[in-house]
Amino acid sequence: MPTLAVLLLLNRYKSPEEQKHYWRRVSDFKSINRGWYAVLFLTVPILSAIGLLFDILLGGKGAELEMTVNIIQNPLMLIPFAIILHRR
Repeated sequence: MPTLAVLLLLNRYKSPEEQKHYWRRVSDFKSINRGWYAVLFLTVPILSAIGLLFDILLGGKGAELEMTVNIIQNPLMLIPFAIILHRR
């Protein structure tokens, strides 16, 4: 919803020149330093690994990849799974 609000406000209150400038900034991936890409793509896997490590250290089973194994064995299961995730 916040994205929709920004787009509506941008369309209503900004000139076409300002709208072009906005879209240029939004879609210019070269303006982001490589270090920030590393942060962006490595944050979730690193935090997941730390959580998994703590789970194992505290006596847990670790990651149970039952759903992943099921999807690998039957890739068509991915379709209803994606629909369920999309509805949330």
